Amino acid sequence: MIWLPYPARAGNGSRTYILVSRGTEDKLLVFLEPGGACTDYYTCWYPVLGVSTVLTMNATYPNIWVDLFAYTGIFNRSNPLNPFRNWTYVFIPYDTGDVFSGDRVMEYCGIGINGMMDCVTTYHVGFVDAIMAMRWAAAQGPWKQVVLAGSSAGGVGTILLSYYAIQIFNDSHLIVIDDSGPGLTSTINPHFTFQTTEQSWGYLELAPPGAREIINETGEPLLGLEYGLQTIGKNATFALYEMQEDLVMGTLFLGYTPSEYQQVLLYYTGVLRQFAPNNFFRYLPIGYAHMVLVYPVLLPPNAFYTFSICGLPVYKWVDLLLEGRPIDIVQITPYICIVNSTQIVTNVSIG
Repeated sequence: MIWLPYPARAGNGSRTYILVSRGTEDKLLVFLEPGGACTDYYTCWYPVLGVSTVLTMNATYPNIWVDLFAYTGIFNRSNPLNPFRNWTYVFIPYDTGDVFSGDRVMEYCGIGINGMMDCVTTYHVGFVDAIMAMRWAAAQGPWKQVVLAGSSAGGVGTILLSYYAIQIFNDSHLIVIDDSGPGLTSTINPHFTFQTTEQSWGYLELAPPGAREIINETGEPLLGLEYGLQTIGKNATFALYEMQEDLVMGTLFLGYTPSEYQQVLLYYTGVLRQFAPNNFFRYLPIGYAHMVLVYPVLLPPNAFYTFSICGLPVYKWVDLLLEGRPIDIVQITPYICIVNSTQIVTNVSIG
């Protein structure tokens, strides 16, 4: 456990930290923790109708969430199938409510649990925390290979942070794995529209100018990757895992029905795939579950090793990414997938 210096902090203004586990290879996995998101007094500090949209705004340790996420899936060193079992892990806790894409201090007010008006200073500075953590990790190198990964909120954070990670690690061949965080905004849920999230977190100011223009025009942070993948990221690999009807990301946060979310997801990832077929790769199963790299929702805890579509397990899809043989796979029926945007297969041949 390593405490980060100022200006890194948790959402409540307290100190925050990173967790480090040393490996036996000169390879580094930087992981952004999942944990929801928030944009106002009620979603950040007091649950709306008893349902909180963010797990914590406090950097306490130990806590149940870190223990849940930091010892499953890709962090299981005892599983011989784990592509990262001998790597060094840098685990960046999530406690700022801004999907690691904020550098803004907000004053949120509302009616507190005592029935009185209450105001809370909220530090949406997850971007700052992640940048400082990555700079620390880069200084521990040199590293033969670097992977930036994240799940859910952490997955969304990889979109903006990937551009900076390439520079911090001086790694033009950076591999990014976004687990269940496609970076889409809502046209339905007022808490998570493009306008609301940008006002609360300020991610446009943090995006490179070229990406900023794309995001402003489309309202979708995911498409800002177009800029990074055609400039300093032209040799990088960005991989997205997401279930097409994800009930957590698509319905709870964005407010879509499962079928609506499926259409939005396939459309925007298809746009990016067409733009960057050599850099952007998907693993899109049919289903309602959420996350796979760490403790999943609606899947078994070891789903990273057991879940597959058309004969391709998730862990093997990741293994191929690390080997420089990435595969784009989209499930279209329970037994049929489209591979690399052209091949219709029932069983993937990975030769």
